[in-house]
Amino acid sequence: RHEETRERGAWCSGANWHRAGMVGEPPGARNRGGPHGRRRRGVLPLPAMLGKILLTLAVILGAWLVIRLRLQRRRPAPPAAQARPLLPPALVRALAVGLVAVMVSGSLLWLYLDWESGRGLVNVRVINANTGEVTSFQARRQDIGDRQFTTLDGRHVTLAEIERMVLEDSR
Repeated sequence: RHEETRERGAWCSGANWHRAGMVGEPPGARNRGGPHGRRRRGVLPLPAMLGKILLTLAVILGAWLVIRLRLQRRRPAPPAAQARPLLPPALVRALAVGLVAVMVSGSLLWLYLDWESGRGLVNVRVINANTGEVTSFQARRQDIGDRQFTTLDGRHVTLAEIERMVLEDSR
C-alpha cells in the first residue's frame, strides 16, 4: 500500500499525512503503539500492570502462608519465665493494621491522581522546523507519545523528523 503511494508521488510525512486525507500511516509507523495504536513511555498497558500487581499479591500471600504453617508446626517449649512484652499485643496489631491502611490509601490516592492527570486536556502545537508552519490540536495527556498523539476527535498524528511538538495546559 505504501509503495503505491510513493509511486504516485503523493507521499506525505508526519502530521501532513493525516491532513492530506490519506488512508493508513507512513511506512515504519506500524506496530509502534501496541494493540490500540498508542503507547505512553514508561507506562504499562492496564492488563500487564494488573497482572504484575496480582503476581506480587500472590507472592506475598504465599510467603505469609508458608511462615504461618512453619510457626504452627513448631512445638512451643514450656515457658520457663515469660518476660512481659513492651507493648500490648492488641496495640501492636492495631498499629500494623493502621500502617497497612495508610499504605493502601496512599497507593489508591497516587493511582487516582495519575489517572486524573492523564485525562487532562492539553493544547498541542506541531511546528514544522523548515517552514515555521504551526498547526494546533487538542488531546488528552494520556494519548500523547514521543512522536505521535491522538486528538480529541480521534485523529492519529505522527510527527515527522523535522516537526516539533509543544504542549500547553488547556485552561
